[in-house]
Amino acid sequence: MPYDLGGVTRGLVPELQRADAFRIRYDAVTLRGLLRLPRPANRYAAPAEGAR
Repeated sequence: MPYDLGGVTRGLVPELQRADAFRIRYDAVTLRGLLRLPRPANRYAAPAEGAR
């Protein structure tokens, strides 16, 4: 496994990146961002005025 993983990361991935078939960088910095999930409401924050 380590041998194959090294071959893939050093050989295959750069070739796919050159062919625009594999991302070079991520657009988001969190898993939530990558999955395009909305940020949940903070249950500890005070409710907004008029929300009661």
